[in-house]
Amino acid sequence: MNIAFRVDSSSKIGVGHLRRCLKLAEDLKHRCRKIIFITKNLNGNFNNLIKKKKFKFVLIKNIISKKRLETDLKDTKDVCKKFEIDTLILDHYFLGLDWEKSISKYVNKLVIIDDFSKKKHYCDLIINNLNNNNFTRAKHLNGLRYVIVPNNFNYTRKKKLKILSELFLEAQTV
Repeated sequence: MNIAFRVDSSSKIGVGHLRRCLKLAEDLKHRCRKIIFITKNLNGNFNNLIKKKKFKFVLIKNIISKKRLETDLKDTKDVCKKFEIDTLILDHYFLGLDWEKSISKYVNKLVIIDDFSKKKHYCDLIINNLNNNNFTRAKHLNGLRYVIVPNNFNYTRKKKLKILSELFLEAQTV
């Protein structure tokens, strides 16, 4: 299986999307032939983290115009074709439903990672850490058990996650 991640990072966007994609890529690397990151060279990006983890990445154009989404779609499609991508994992808030519908024609599976519960998607699988379904044909992986957390985060966040997990488990047994 060949997997691509479509994710961006920058001083404005931050590094959170990229870090959870890197964590997922680390978990999947022994099950895949290829893992590729499709990203832009935005100001203040963290693409060096992709290099550090020894994953291949492809830079796509960063244009600022009305054709931004069309260009992004075309460039992503071209990368998916070139590297024979089976599954595209999207962790991006700004691409939207039309982009998802269009790109799904070029991959076997489209997986969305999203933090918002009311946003509509067109995909095969949604990983959403909020426990709420939205209106799609997709299989949903919702709730705290599906939170993707990088290995090297601080103790306070670990402690909070443990407490939240315990509360979540208690709620399920009641």
